[in-house]
Amino acid sequence: MVASTGIIGEQLNYKKINKEIPKLYKKSQLKCCSWMSFAKSIITTDTCPKLATKKVKIGNQNIVIGVSGGADSVALLLLCCAAAMQESANFNVIAAHINHGLRPEANDEQKKVEQLCARLGIQCESVLVNVQPINGSIAAGAREARYEALKKIATSLETVWFEPLRIGH
Repeated sequence: MVASTGIIGEQLNYKKINKEIPKLYKKSQLKCCSWMSFAKSIITTDTCPKLATKKVKIGNQNIVIGVSGGADSVALLLLCCAAAMQESANFNVIAAHINHGLRPEANDEQKKVEQLCARLGIQCESVLVNVQPINGSIAAGAREARYEALKKIATSLETVWFEPLRIGH
């Protein structure tokens, strides 16, 4: 499966990627090729590699995953759903979609996330937030509104809330 957070609506050149996968796999077997070197090799629009790991014992609680509908948050949702299906797992996944109402397609994206969650059989909490610029920045205001809404959802559902790891990007 090839996924991208590139330009929405543009076909990804998967043939070019598929051609390189055997080389990448072979190279991954070498000691010289660390996780950091791989992370650097796949940088596209970011300015630095994204690396994060966190081992957490969830216990008998649910987890809330922020899902925008983009490839990275959907991938995070699917990974968490797969983990929840393991025989040893004792938690459920709840999706949270925050609709900022800033773009014409925002309501359609919300519907798509809700439909995906319905197909997966998981609870989805969608919230429309009112975005106020912070120091003139709509992006900063949207981020703050999103994080506050996610935290309220998680708190109201008495779920696990990982302060440093909130969303897929």
